[in-house]
Amino acid sequence: MPYPSRAIFEHIFSPANQDLLVLLGQHVEASADELAGSFYQEMLRNEEARQYLSHELVDARLRRSMADWLVDLFRRRGPEDYAAFVSRQRRIGEVHARINVPMLLVQQGLRVIKEGLFTRLAGEVKDRVALIRAILFADDLLDYTTNLFNERYVEQIVESESQVQVMRIQMTSQNLAMDVESLRGSLLDWLRHTLTSLYQSWISGAEPPAYALSTNEFALWIEHKGQLLFADHPDIEALQADRAHLEQAYEHAREACRRKDSGSFEKALAELNDTVTKANWHLTELVRHMLEMHNLRDPLTGILSRRYLPYVMRQEIALYRRTGKSFAVLMLDVDHFKAINDEHGHAAGDAVLTQFSATLQAAVRSSDFVFRYGGEEFLILLSHATEAQALKVAEKIRAEVERHPFMTHTGTVLHVTTSIGVALYDGHPDYEWVIDQADRALYRAKDAGRNRCAPYSA
Repeated sequence: MPYPSRAIFEHIFSPANQDLLVLLGQHVEASADELAGSFYQEMLRNEEARQYLSHELVDARLRRSMADWLVDLFRRRGPEDYAAFVSRQRRIGEVHARINVPMLLVQQGLRVIKEGLFTRLAGEVKDRVALIRAILFADDLLDYTTNLFNERYVEQIVESESQVQVMRIQMTSQNLAMDVESLRGSLLDWLRHTLTSLYQSWISGAEPPAYALSTNEFALWIEHKGQLLFADHPDIEALQADRAHLEQAYEHAREACRRKDSGSFEKALAELNDTVTKANWHLTELVRHMLEMHNLRDPLTGILSRRYLPYVMRQEIALYRRTGKSFAVLMLDVDHFKAINDEHGHAAGDAVLTQFSATLQAAVRSSDFVFRYGGEEFLILLSHATEAQALKVAEKIRAEVERHPFMTHTGTVLHVTTSIGVALYDGHPDYEWVIDQADRALYRAKDAGRNRCAPYSA
């Protein structure tokens, strides 16, 4: 979408308005901290906004950034400043879209800034004509910048939603069909352990153990990937109901076991078995639905491309806000990849990347996401993970890559290593923050000698 008309910019910052910019600039500079404070006080009155502004780092930085932005906004400019000015305002809109702050909340805060600035002007500018001109000018400038925010914000949201639709098609392919087979096995394994433990408790009289379904791969997949790929799909809704029914039936079985109520105990066990059978059927239906869709995977690696990362990150952040369950980001690349291309050719490099991505996918759970971030760089999002768990997975990947024989198209076997940076999501509303942390950790691993994992440290 093209920038708004240059004529608007040139009208606002025309020579005829330079005296107004000087006047307003003086007042804004004197009250910028106070105006920025009133903006965030207004935002924090809104329950929805508090979830975006509670992070300590955001609280520490945003007020100062807002004050600096206000001072910069009311300074004199010429026609040559148009592109830089518009670009900066659009970047602000892009950040709001990335953080997912509703623009309505931003506009409410800007109204408070207008009121504060207009009140100050009314108290200090004695010339009534000058006062009216200053208020009208400030109102026009703030409206203009708000329109620039909104323009980029809407562009980002539209781009994101269109990418979601393509991603759902791209991810629902044969690899996900393989994931579903893994989910079936995981669910049946949970049922086997559950039934065994319940029967043993019944016989021994011991307290029935708690096998939490919420940490099972089946439940994690539904919560993370299932919700992302099949929102509102009848089978994913049925699987959610199956999961709830399984948890309920298990608690009924444990209670009946404690009471030695044989009738209720057998009924609950039958419900567990029947519900697992239903869940397997619903998984089968999802596979059928997947295979009906077009396969739009990356032709080289077969994994998600970077452009789908924003939507997945926003979903995981929203899930974190609802549940408090954090996630981790692993940033990886192939060590000395340029040397592989230079010595063995690009076809050999492509073969390494294909096998490398397959190794990554095999090392993570079906509820996790693997992206080709760019070139030989990959990103893994580990759902529902602590830093210790993420480091354990990273070390598992590193070791697996090191011992894996990478076969080129000519039959040559190459030995490849990887460096991995690990960062745990800490609540910052901008997902780029945790990606940057993982990237810095990756460079720490490479600077330390490569073929190693490094956690992010501030």
